[in-house]
Amino acid sequence: MNAVAYNNLHPDVKPIFDRIVGAYRERMLLAWNVQDFMGVSRALDEGVTFIDLTDDQAAEWLAATDSVVESYVTRTVAAGYSEAEVRAWLAYYKDRTSYWIDKQAELGIISAVGPPKLRPEAWAR
Repeated sequence: MNAVAYNNLHPDVKPIFDRIVGAYRERMLLAWNVQDFMGVSRALDEGVTFIDLTDDQAAEWLAATDSVVESYVTRTVAAGYSEAEVRAWLAYYKDRTSYWIDKQAELGIISAVGPPKLRPEAWAR
């Protein structure tokens, strides 16, 4: 649910919604993680090969996506948002992604996908 839909909930419904979502949040997150493991397992069974990019390849990939990001900024500004606001969203997303990856590692939550430090083989050492 996005913020607009949440803010449009009747005031009597919000506390109930918050309580229910809070009660199932951890279960939902674990289920999401389990689906990742199942997906990777199935892909491996089907012969899919996963690779990790080197730091140079990752930098190259990010540079290659610059035009996509700039297109998003242009389209979003055209939809009525300020460029500063859109760039702030992107910066926030980038910052929070790093934060949550570090938090996930700190909490010992392994992942089937994502950075190598979160994968099961990193924890088996």
